[in-house]
Amino acid sequence: MSDGFPELRLSPSPSFGDPKALHGLITKRVLAFVLDVLLMGLVLGIVYFVLIIAGLMSLGLFWLFIPLASPAVLIAYPTLYLCRPAYATPGMRVMGIALIRQNGAQPPDLTVALVRTILFGVITGGTFGLALIYALFDPYRRCLHDVFSQTLVVKR
Repeated sequence: MSDGFPELRLSPSPSFGDPKALHGLITKRVLAFVLDVLLMGLVLGIVYFVLIIAGLMSLGLFWLFIPLASPAVLIAYPTLYLCRPAYATPGMRVMGIALIRQNGAQPPDLTVALVRTILFGVITGGTFGLALIYALFDPYRRCLHDVFSQTLVVKR
């Protein structure tokens, strides 16, 4: 690939169930999430700035779009990155992890990425983050939104 990252195999490695292959995966996911939240905050700041300036120039017309900015960025950012050929958000790429479908037969597409993003928001938000504890007990270190969207996060 031209982005400097090696090509991702679509199926999990044979050692995927091996504890050594899973060691550190939850930590990598948490750090990737923190990086992505920081990047989404930066993107959202830029979007708000543009909408405020556009609102001033349009006598307030574009200010009507400000309430839509947060949901749009929070849904579009992970969805559009997860269905790209790297199958990872920028935070996931930095941490060396990627998203694959559970069956490994095909890469995640836009629908899978969107469903996973919405499930993450609903499940994690609805349980105030407590549902993430499930990953500590899942043999493949999946969170509930991974289970329901039939995806896996794997090391590159």
